Amino acid sequence: MTNTLLTRLNEKGGAKSYREVLRFKLAQTYDFKELKEAGAIPSTENKPFSDIDMELDIKPIQYFSFFVRNKYSINSGEWKRSSYDMNISDWRGDSVTIGYRQTKNIVNEIIPSGPIAPFAPYQYSAAPVQEFNLSLKAVLTQYLSLIHASRINALDNKTLERTYGLSYNTQCWTVEVKYTETRDDKSVTAMFSLYGLGKVGSK
Repeated sequence: MTNTLLTRLNEKGGAKSYREVLRFKLAQTYDFKELKEAGAIPSTENKPFSDIDMELDIKPIQYFSFFVRNKYSINSGEWKRSSYDMNISDWRGDSVTIGYRQTKNIVNEIIPSGPIAPFAPYQYSAAPVQEFNLSLKAVLTQYLSLIHASRINALDNKTLERTYGLSYNTQCWTVEVKYTETRDDKSVTAMFSLYGLGKVGSK
């Protein structure tokens, strides 16, 4: 089930445009095979209903957005995953994104990358996770930007990852050079992107 709220904007010259300011989605699957194996009444071992996925996007103004990605287990009666991201930007392209992640015993759960989660994808371990994430982008010139990302474990208040980098953008291609520190490793990554053809990089 997905519901959206659109707003109409009056542009200069009498033109009109529309922007989605809110999107709310609830999703759940039902396994008929699981029910058939359980008989008329599902047992504790047979659970035909999946977890409920909830998504909420709020974009009230052009340079502010808030995203929620949660997962609720109807079998255990608890939130298995909570994910919140707030993004603030400006007309130049400067931006700051603050995120919070909480998971409970989820294995190999990959957080998607993209505008709602600008941090590198990673896999959760079986241990519970509580994280505060920060992503910064500062536009230095028309083509050059400074980028930074960090992840902090709220359970022990230790830094899991820090990334510093530079991004050079033109109309046709982008070059990014990043230095990343984790608890166990340090690395330098160079990435070249040609719009429409994908990315090539080395570490």
